[in-house]
Amino acid sequence: MFSADFVGNGRGLVNTGPFRGWNTPHGLLRRNIARGGSLMTSRDERNVMSRFHLEDITFPNAPNWTNVEEMHNQVHVWIGGQMRRIESACYDPMFWMHHAYIDCLWENFREKQKANGIDPSSDYPEFSFGQRLHAPNSRLGFGWLLIRHAIHEYFSESFYRCAATPTCSRQRPSCGSEWLQCDFRQNRCMSRPADSSSTNQQRQVPSIRSNSGSTSTGRGRFSSNSRRRTSNRWWNA
Repeated sequence: MFSADFVGNGRGLVNTGPFRGWNTPHGLLRRNIARGGSLMTSRDERNVMSRFHLEDITFPNAPNWTNVEEMHNQVHVWIGGQMRRIESACYDPMFWMHHAYIDCLWENFREKQKANGIDPSSDYPEFSFGQRLHAPNSRLGFGWLLIRHAIHEYFSESFYRCAATPTCSRQRPSCGSEWLQCDFRQNRCMSRPADSSSTNQQRQVPSIRSNSGSTSTGRGRFSSNSRRRTSNRWWNA
């Protein structure tokens, strides 16, 4: 992923790949991968999918091992750079890839709810929702929409679809992409190391330029004190 063929290098200023020299209101795009936080794992996915209600996988009720919000936060910390700050995270194109993945994991969770007779559209916690701004009848910030409207199926049915995660086995080892290989221990597709695929070949990757001309420095860093998830939330400045 962090190579010239995909999103560019993962340490320091991004100077390879399509986002090299990407300018943001918080300076040139930079990353600092694997210096804190953690990536999500297949075990994390299984833990989330083992629960049944929204409050079982979100703040303030869910423990860290089933809390998809906390898992999401730790990836921001793991990538670092602009992604580590709430006011600058969306300026790294990886922000949108990460959130698309979280959305699809949540949609899979909602499909499981429906299979178990639970209506996802009415599953928002009535009382144990945390901050007042998260109350079901608080304004969402988009016109007349309320917080509780955000879990309606209209959005997932009308605006996006999630592709299934590719699978494989010894009988069917292909993952359908030159960039993936089969992990036969789990029968799951995983990315190839850069030195075992064509990512180590020289390619002409087009540079995509941002439109921002500002170079001010962002504030409000977020910290992770151990490899295990802590109660520190990504948005706490």
